[in-house]
Amino acid sequence: MTTIYLVSYTPLCFNATGRKAVSKYNLHPFLDSSVRREPSLEHEHPSITSLCRASKFAPKLRKGDIVVYITRKSNFGVKINKSHWKLTAVLCVKEIMKNHSDAAKWYKTRNFHIPKNCVVPENPPLPRELSGFSQRTESRALVDYRRRSRKYSNYVICDVAFKDTVNPPPLFESDFKRILGRVPVTQEANIISYKALDQLLQLAVKRKFISEKRRFYKTFVE
Repeated sequence: MTTIYLVSYTPLCFNATGRKAVSKYNLHPFLDSSVRREPSLEHEHPSITSLCRASKFAPKLRKGDIVVYITRKSNFGVKINKSHWKLTAVLCVKEIMKNHSDAAKWYKTRNFHIPKNCVVPENPPLPRELSGFSQRTESRALVDYRRRSRKYSNYVICDVAFKDTVNPPPLFESDFKRILGRVPVTQEANIISYKALDQLLQLAVKRKFISEKRRFYKTFVE
């Protein structure tokens, strides 16, 4: 039986350090802010591990499960915007590897680069300047990542159903109250229904279309 999860992460554009990295290195603003991006949304087959949530999420996933990723709530550095979430990805669990070494082999045998949340010797973390981390945060995180990659070693490889790390559609409190009947605690893995998933996706597609239409007119018509 497929389980659908709704879960959040911290994007690069969440803080000033990350926004500086986005501007300086021309990065997608809604990639994860870590030096070991979790989830690895820049990859053709994104992956989910226990680097951030330890035993609370990745070990629960099974083949066929669906994971809806939203950002943490913010105005994303734009003062005129109301705080909201962004719907950045819908992933389908494709494979579950028993450890990071097996996951690295899976990617390499298919001629893919290894995602940065795969903790193996040949795959160092990203340079800190490509993240939203301070030096202190990076040092502490790398110790935790190594420990968790050993203690909770399963590695989840996904297919992409939807992904937008450049200009993802927004979700507001009123949307969640209408669709879920509540505002979810998004740092936890929320289980949602197929009906809720369908409503969220319909809303995202509608808002994405409106956003692209406005951008087109601003660029080519006005």
